[in-house]
Amino acid sequence: MHLFQTKDGFFGDGPAWYHDVSIEIPLSHGFTLAGHYGWNRFDDSAGNHEDYKVGISKEYLGLGLAPSWVHRLRRSGLPGAVRV
Repeated sequence: MHLFQTKDGFFGDGPAWYHDVSIEIPLSHGFTLAGHYGWNRFDDSAGNHEDYKVGISKEYLGLGLAPSWVHRLRRSGLPGAVRV
């Protein structure tokens, strides 16, 4: 799990957080299953969003192949960042 924080925000939006939870699971024949869930929290909750990614990857002839499904949702209902 990763947590990124900025006091200036992204593009001047003010203090913000980005949470990242990712996993990679080795499968047979050299394949890897990957998953990701991430979300932003801003002081102004109107800019909050979630993003998802599910994919499978494999190295073949020295090239990395990684088809994935990616989706992003804007969520004004997510809790805003807490100032500390």
